[in-house]
Amino acid sequence: PKPSSAASDVYKRQYQRRVHGILKIKRLGKNSKMATVEALLNQGSMLSRKRKMNEAIQCYDKASEIDTKNPFPYKLKALALQSLGKERESIKCYEKLLEIQSDNPDNVIDQGKLLERFCRIEDALKCYDKAIELKPNNTYAYINCKGRIYEDIGKIDDAIKAYEKAIEMDPENY
Repeated sequence: PKPSSAASDVYKRQYQRRVHGILKIKRLGKNSKMATVEALLNQGSMLSRKRKMNEAIQCYDKASEIDTKNPFPYKLKALALQSLGKERESIKCYEKLLEIQSDNPDNVIDQGKLLERFCRIEDALKCYDKAIELKPNNTYAYINCKGRIYEDIGKIDDAIKAYEKAIEMDPENY
């Protein structure tokens, strides 16, 4: 099946991360702990692109064992688990990711979108509110998350408020 736009964005970010990782390995030296983590993340990303998700997950697990404070193995593992349809396990990875890096609104939004798949609408809305709290001018969170979810569940007045807030923040683009 053809990957969705969101999946395409994920693969672009993985590619950018891989290039960045290769340069970082070179800078760190091949034998450092961080270089090993970067190499495992790169290997996992390559396996993921080849749709070898279980092997990619093994790389991410090894990377997280070496560096327990690095958020990237958890993020990449969560995405790989999602592609395997293992949403519950993916949610656990997002929870671990947010323990490490709770100030990243993109991770909070990703967790919210995953919670939506389980019809955990209230929990998803809490994630979107947290993302907005972390980045108040986040028009994406207002339009593509809060506004859309309110529209989907029939809370049109709340959807309009979310859309209006985004327009107020960025009138040039809306």
